[in-house]
Amino acid sequence: MENKGPKSKRFGDIAVYKNFVSEKTLQKALHVQKLVYKKSRVYAPIGKILVRMKAMTQRQIEEVLAIQNNYDVETQSHREPKSHSSSTQKKASPPSLPSKKEEILSKEVRPFRLKVSENNLFASLLLTKEGSSDLTPDDIISFLEKKGIIFGIVDKGRIKDFLESGTAHKRPLIIAKGNTSSPGQPPRIIYHFEVDPLGIGTIREDGTIDWKDRGKLPVVKKGELLAEKLPGKEGSPGTDIFGHISYPPEIGAVALRGGTGVMVSDDGLRLFAACDGMPRLMADGSISVFPNINVAGDVCIDTGHIDFDGHVEVSGIVQKGYIVKAKSLRANGLEEARVDLVEDAVIMGGIYGSKVKVQGNLKASHVHNSNIDALGNMIVQKEIIESRIEINGRCLVEAGRIIDSEVIAKKGIIVHDIGSEGARPSTLTVGIDFKCQRAIDNLKNQIRIKRKKREEIIEHIDGLKEKLDQLETSLGELALEQDRYMVEERMLREKLQQSAGMPDNASKNKLDKAVKQLGLKVAQLDKDVANILDEEEKTEGIISDLENDTDNITGEIETLNSEIEVLSESLKIDRGVPVIKIYGEAQPGTLIIMPHCKYSLQKPLQRVMITESDKTKSGRWEYRILPLH
Repeated sequence: MENKGPKSKRFGDIAVYKNFVSEKTLQKALHVQKLVYKKSRVYAPIGKILVRMKAMTQRQIEEVLAIQNNYDVETQSHREPKSHSSSTQKKASPPSLPSKKEEILSKEVRPFRLKVSENNLFASLLLTKEGSSDLTPDDIISFLEKKGIIFGIVDKGRIKDFLESGTAHKRPLIIAKGNTSSPGQPPRIIYHFEVDPLGIGTIREDGTIDWKDRGKLPVVKKGELLAEKLPGKEGSPGTDIFGHISYPPEIGAVALRGGTGVMVSDDGLRLFAACDGMPRLMADGSISVFPNINVAGDVCIDTGHIDFDGHVEVSGIVQKGYIVKAKSLRANGLEEARVDLVEDAVIMGGIYGSKVKVQGNLKASHVHNSNIDALGNMIVQKEIIESRIEINGRCLVEAGRIIDSEVIAKKGIIVHDIGSEGARPSTLTVGIDFKCQRAIDNLKNQIRIKRKKREEIIEHIDGLKEKLDQLETSLGELALEQDRYMVEERMLREKLQQSAGMPDNASKNKLDKAVKQLGLKVAQLDKDVANILDEEEKTEGIISDLENDTDNITGEIETLNSEIEVLSESLKIDRGVPVIKIYGEAQPGTLIIMPHCKYSLQKPLQRVMITESDKTKSGRWEYRILPLH
């Protein structure tokens, strides 16, 4: 059967083609990749995820990457690459070389040694000391051609000089030299707007924040150029010494796609704004323009609740009792408000008594008596007081303090001060992904409910099958009774025929009446049999529907289990960071919770980093308190 190869040059398709992973495992890994990106905005290579899942080895990863670069490590040079030429190109086959690509000819054949490089791009020739004086360039070229070396052979003059040099048995000659393929340049997209419009401050590598670099909200006018695609450059093929052509890696396609509020040029290479508004690079790579909602003042009785699929800009505050649902929000403050965002929130002032849920990052001056739920990072300039915070990123209060609050931050906490005299102690939890764990627990609960429902259906099916058995028994009894009545009816009719010539009318009438009565009984039995058959058919239909329901529930349970596996893999790959950095002072009573350790501060601590480690003498997990320099 013809081997058509992988359906594309993508890593996953090659891995499936090589039977390193199954399609199901690949899809699970891709799901994990998307989940990790959605939660952390970090792109994890699919190969790394498959290794972490123990679905592939590092050696298999390297082999797939080699194939992506058009170098097959399994067959090396012994397989002839595909040719783009429409006509059949006849090429000499490479020799079957011994290990190390070295072949030594006996004196009776030719007194020289040929060595071919591992990549088939070079061949060198070294003469032996004896019997080489009669060699000619034609002898050398003839031998090379017999061994399949047909490309890049040096000219005869160079070979002649080599043979006559007197040092040909000491210094080898590069007798043939191929050339490598030259990679092309992929097309690229130039964006003419800020693709990360809601900058909440730049986080430096050391964890500190450049508050001045806040970014700027882009605004475009109708007809303004948003992005353009610059064409790439095709690479050039290479040829090894055996005449095999190696083609450069295929240049990946770069899609320039327009979404809502965007016009595409006729040649498909440029995107323009179809309306005034805020441009946005979406998660799927498309570009949209969302008209901004600009509230001059507060979100209050004049505006009502705001529910908008775009950015909301509020020059005032969101007042008590009002709700804002949008993609993103910038406002001066929140006072007992509710905010639900798909992306980021920038609150220039404070958040008071509010409930905020964002799937991106959150920045605020201070947070009091509020409930915050975020998938990204949270940056607070001054203080968090009497609040509950749960985020999947980092909680940064570098110049401020946390007082009487519960803060859960998967990627760690950086804070100046924790607690104050007279205030209740805070609880800080780091390195734990409660959101993912709750999602897993919710899926497990759904599985329990579905299993219970399936058991109830199976119990119902068992009851219906018992009913079918009873109907079968009744049907058998009726069938016997039918047979008996039919025999009696036949016998009576025979007697009635025999009495046709008899003068006794009374006997004939009696027989006729008995035949009619039996006929009525047989007819009633037929109805009873038909009713039982109808009941059987109806019951079997119900059983069939219920069995389909159990099959569907079983499939749903399998799907839920797959989702649990994906979430569990994401927990392994997108690990938390159990670290708390305190640049000022932490008060006694502060409770620190980490994945494996729990610790309550017994005394004030200044300028320390608290983490956990299993690299201890006991081999158990223990918390560690290290000084910050």
